[in-house]
This record gives sequence, structure tokens and C-alpha cells, in this order.
Amino acid sequence: MKIVKKSSFILIFFILTGLFSASSQVKIPNKSMKSSSTNIGQKFVKDQYIIILKPDQDINEDQIKADFDDYDIILIKKIMQNMFLIEVSDDPGLQTLTDYSKNLAYIEAIQRNLKYQNIQ
Repeated sequence: MKIVKKSSFILIFFILTGLFSASSQVKIPNKSMKSSSTNIGQKFVKDQYIIILKPDQDINEDQIKADFDDYDIILIKKIMQNMFLIEVSDDPGLQTLTDYSKNLAYIEAIQRNLKYQNIQ
């Protein structure tokens, strides 16, 4: 009877030891790795912004160029049904454009044009 208990104890010991050693091999990224991975692809294209229109707006490039005439748009391109890419010659900054666009009822948002990187 004591032999059976001793062998059961040894078996349980080896199972638990195996479980702990297997769990210690799982790699959990540390904070420095995590913070660096969130910065991947977060570079802006200089002087370029994406204008996102509210749904069901019939706005074209000419109207956007006229409405943003103070900011000297040198490029405007429709990239989706409700999105335009603009490039300004003298970048006033995102906050200035966002504040200005609050006076334009057809604009939902403005954001910088992000340059994404292939991480393969």
C-alpha cells in the first residue's frame, strides 16, 4: 500500500513539474516590446490629410478646394465615396484644420494621412 502511495506521489510530482516548466516557456512580451510594436506604421505623410464626409453628402473636389481656399490646397483626390485626400503647401496643422472644418456641415472628420509599413 505504501509503495502505491509513494509512486502516486512521484507521478503527481512529475506531472506538476512538467506543467510548471511548460508554462514557464510561454513568452509574454514585456512593456517595451509592446510599446514599440504600437508605433509601427505611425508615420505621417507630410502636408497630407484625409477628409471624411458625413454620410450621403454630394460634395466634389471643387467644393472642398473652394472651402479650404485659405489653406492653398495643391492636391485633392477622391479616394473613396466619402473620403478625399488633400495636400496643402503650407501645413497649418491638424488642430487648425479640424477647428476650421467645424464650420463645414458636410465634414465628419479630418485626420493625417498615415504611412503604413509592411512588417513582413
